Amino acid sequence: MCKGPKSKECGIWKYDLLNETYLSFEVNITQNVPSLKVKIIMSSNGKVMFRLQSNKLCDHLYLRPLLESFFNVTQDCIIQKGYYVFAADIENIAQTYYGGSFIYGNLTFKSVFNNNDCNLSCGLISVNLYPKKSK
Repeated sequence: MCKGPKSKECGIWKYDLLNETYLSFEVNITQNVPSLKVKIIMSSNGKVMFRLQSNKLCDHLYLRPLLESFFNVTQDCIIQKGYYVFAADIENIAQTYYGGSFIYGNLTFKSVFNNNDCNLSCGLISVNLYPKKSK
C-alpha cells in the first residue's frame, strides 16, 4: 500500500499475500465514488517501462470491464458504496501480459486510483519475471 495524492480515503483495504504470488483483497468503500482517475506505472531498476494514465477510467476500453468485474458500477461510472472481496494471482497475470518474451527481471507496479475528493486505492507491487523456457 502507498499514500495516494488526496488527504481523504474512500476505501479501507486489507491485503493478504499467499505463496508469494496469490493476492487477496478486501475493501470497504465508504462512499459512492464517481469520476475515477487512474495512473499505473511499471518500472524496472528505477526505469519506467510502461505508463498508463487516464482522467476518465470508465472511458478506457480495457479498464472499465475490469472495474465492473470487481465492483458494483453504475452506467454513469459511479462505484457503489459497499464491501468487496476479490483475489488474483499477481505473478501469473504479470507473466501472461508482460513477461517471458521480452520483459523480465525485477519489476515494480505502482497504481493510483482516485478522484477529486478521495483516494480509492494506491498500491505498490513488486514481482520477479523470468524468461520463458524454450521447449
